Amino acid sequence: MNFNSSSSTSGLQGTTNYSRLTGMISGFDTDALVKAALSKDQARIDKIKQSRELNMWMIDSYRDVTSSLQSFYNQFFDNVTSTTSLKLTSTFSSYTAALVAGSPSDVISVTAVGGAKAGIYSLSNIVAATYARISTGANVTNTVETGVISQADLDTIKSSSYNNIFRITLNGKTVDTTLDNDSGQISSVDDLVSQLQSKLNNAFGTDSLGNGKIKVENNGGRLKFTTLRNTDTFSIGTVNNEGAGKLFSTVPSGTTPFELNGGNNQFDLTIGTTKKTITVQPLAGNSTFTTADDLKAAIQNGIDAAFGAGSGVTADINNGKVVLKSDAGVNFYTGYTPNGATNAILQIDSSNTSNKVDLNAKLSNIGTGFTIDPFKNSDGTSIKNADGTFSNNIEFTITSSKGTSTFSFDPATTSINDIIRKVNMDTTANATMTYDITTNSFKIQAKDSGATSKLDIVDTSGGFMSSLGIAGTGAVGSDASVTVTGEDGTSMTIVRPNNSFTYAGLTFNISKDMPAGADPIKVTVASDTSKTFNTIKSFVDQYNALIDKLNSKISEKKDRSYMPLTENQKASMTTDQIEKWEAKAKTGLLHGNTDIQNTLDRLRSALYDSVEGVGISLYSIGITTSKDYKQKGKLVLVDDGAKLKEALANNPEEVTNLFTAASDKSYYDASGDSAIKKERYKESGLADRFSDIIQDAISTRPNAKGNTGSLIIKAGQVGDVSEYTNSLIKEITGFDKTIADLNVKLTSKENTLYAKYANMEKMLSQMSSQSNWLASQFSSGQ
Repeated sequence: MNFNSSSSTSGLQGTTNYSRLTGMISGFDTDALVKAALSKDQARIDKIKQSRELNMWMIDSYRDVTSSLQSFYNQFFDNVTSTTSLKLTSTFSSYTAALVAGSPSDVISVTAVGGAKAGIYSLSNIVAATYARISTGANVTNTVETGVISQADLDTIKSSSYNNIFRITLNGKTVDTTLDNDSGQISSVDDLVSQLQSKLNNAFGTDSLGNGKIKVENNGGRLKFTTLRNTDTFSIGTVNNEGAGKLFSTVPSGTTPFELNGGNNQFDLTIGTTKKTITVQPLAGNSTFTTADDLKAAIQNGIDAAFGAGSGVTADINNGKVVLKSDAGVNFYTGYTPNGATNAILQIDSSNTSNKVDLNAKLSNIGTGFTIDPFKNSDGTSIKNADGTFSNNIEFTITSSKGTSTFSFDPATTSINDIIRKVNMDTTANATMTYDITTNSFKIQAKDSGATSKLDIVDTSGGFMSSLGIAGTGAVGSDASVTVTGEDGTSMTIVRPNNSFTYAGLTFNISKDMPAGADPIKVTVASDTSKTFNTIKSFVDQYNALIDKLNSKISEKKDRSYMPLTENQKASMTTDQIEKWEAKAKTGLLHGNTDIQNTLDRLRSALYDSVEGVGISLYSIGITTSKDYKQKGKLVLVDDGAKLKEALANNPEEVTNLFTAASDKSYYDASGDSAIKKERYKESGLADRFSDIIQDAISTRPNAKGNTGSLIIKAGQVGDVSEYTNSLIKEITGFDKTIADLNVKLTSKENTLYAKYANMEKMLSQMSSQSNWLASQFSSGQ
């Protein structure tokens, strides 16, 4: 017996959950009885589900046909994306252009396109179009060097003063270089040069001749830094002091002492609105701290030395670390501070520490590193105040062929990259600004070439563009030109604003000016029918493949013994069995389909109906239908294409017209009027005829009558609204509603049947209990 629910009893008769009790008393297989009673209802639901599944398969099959037609259309009838469109005369006007042997190929190249004429042409007086361009004449930054170093300066370089560490970066590699002078090793600038050069050579290496990659020189008492190659990028800086992070994160102990040094002995402290740099000194001459108490005392000494006792900020200890606390009402915060002691002694300008421009640094930090001060106007007045703030923004204008744009930037918040991005995005400025790291120079070039191309750049506040060497001068472009001389001696000079242009079926691409006194460049233009032949042959091959597929779809018979499987059927089958079954069930879904048959019939007729005004046909150029009826209308090339090649060579214009003839009636107008449609068909060449027939089948755009393609109406197209509004989907939606309604009725009927059987079980249980009780009474009375 099968129990689908639990039960419980109490007392003589007991209480039991009988809602789906299955034959506990009667011994009946209730599930089987209910299932048998509902079999006709379930069969009806399964049949509708099978119809639904067939519709889904039919949608896939229709869309497979649609996809094949679309691919064929895209290859041969789409004027926008196809390079082999049979609608275009250029497809049938095949010529080749080649420079005569010995002609220079670095000045100009020529390509033949539609409309070219065969012959030998001479090209002379070739001038390339130019863009209006303004460039920096030399390096825009000053030489990286120190100030004049005195003996007193050298004597103060000591590790105990935390002023002997250089941080130098070369091509992304950063090295901290420590100067040795605690014992007076550096007694002159030459000693400093020698020691620093040796350390840099060890750090970054030398070339095969022993030359350092960074060269240090004594330039009149100054240190001058240069690189071995102009492609190298280097910068000089001192080590950032990490005191703010190290002093308050360490837990000093005897096993993990904290060593105070020039890289971790400082932090910025702001109390209220006053900011000062706190320097922590060794405690009682000892820079090694093994307890938090000692470190706390040293930090407190530094705070008191800077702000005085009673500043309201005190050092304390929390979890073995030093922390800062403040009195009520006192606000403070800490931060990192750079250790500029080494740079200060050597008098290195903080805004000029690299041989290249830092495009990401704020202008206020790199301004004086330029050869011209970007913060001074042409009259010498400065927009930079004594306290480092700015009275005005940096401003300049760019005038191009499209108009004038004004640019304004705050030096404190703007980098050169910010300026480059804004200039390049401005459509009125119509220019591209770039930085060449190799030459350390800038360039602004107009986006248009030719005589109308122009650029004028004017600084209106500050001297930023002047500092780059690209302000105060105007620039104009020039047109491209070439003189073409035919075989008859007739010359034509072609002038264009661009270096690539097409004239008389020839596309010219000028690379540079022809050298003065050079001989004319010879170009041979000859007819080349091979490309056209290959395109038509490809059309024939693809047409045959298309109709082969469409014919197979409508001729494939349906085996009615194979229908979509029900869930119960699938449950008893393997995956492989299901796949093989469904493969057979999906055959013949489009057998005898009239929409596809109609498309095939129209395509065949279009091949052989005469084109108005054209005196040839496919047959006359060597394209005919196979005599084998089993091929069902496939095309063949007579004599392997020999006749087609002959027609292309001897009668190219008529062959072109056969395919490309166009009607003055539009496809849209023809779709709404049968008379117009008939006229358009008569006047159209094969390409437009095929295009119209295919669009009638697969177009997703409504025509003049508001209809889309016949196959789209049936099955829609993925990604288009028709995907969810086609007729097969509408049927599926109806099936889904019917299935849902029948399932509700089935469930209700099922519950009713189970209730009846449960009631029967209950009654049988009661009868059994009463019988047992009576039997027990008789037994006790004996």
